[in-house]
Amino acid sequence: IPELADLDGRTIFTSRDVLSNGRSFELDRAIEKRPHVAIIGNSHSAYSVADKLLKKFPDIQIDLFKKSPTKPYFDSKEEAAANGYVVSSLDSICPETGKINRFDGIRSSARQLWIDEQAGRLGNRLRSHMNVPIEEIDPDVAIVQATGYTPRRLPLFHEDGSRINYSTRPTQDGY
Repeated sequence: IPELADLDGRTIFTSRDVLSNGRSFELDRAIEKRPHVAIIGNSHSAYSVADKLLKKFPDIQIDLFKKSPTKPYFDSKEEAAANGYVVSSLDSICPETGKINRFDGIRSSARQLWIDEQAGRLGNRLRSHMNVPIEEIDPDVAIVQATGYTPRRLPLFHEDGSRINYSTRPTQDGY
């Protein structure tokens, strides 16, 4: 996020730093000093970071800043409704299976954390905020940028040794 580069003197962690323990000593010290973290993002990685920090630090408070509503995965509209989720035009519904946000919804423990947040089971430990300007984030909290994963493009080769060209993102024809 370009805006994060403008936060003079602030230490920014990435979701990779947190999930791979890459800078755990530095982050642990920041949280022990003040058990409050701002996570910027709304992807699976944002909720995975929140889940990890909530389990590791029982007294932590996490503010999750996002630009759009969270898209959880559900097997059906009925499962979504049972979890208090209203399916809207922002969601993708698989025409073959009826699954909600089949390819782009958060899953597993990240999804469960979102469900718990929506049901109010986390109290003030995890709070989501929509469309808050980055300048309004408390200057004394640790910030984690969790805006998604970057795919690692591995080289692939044909039997004759020539390189296979491919994309890690969908192309115009969908593949």
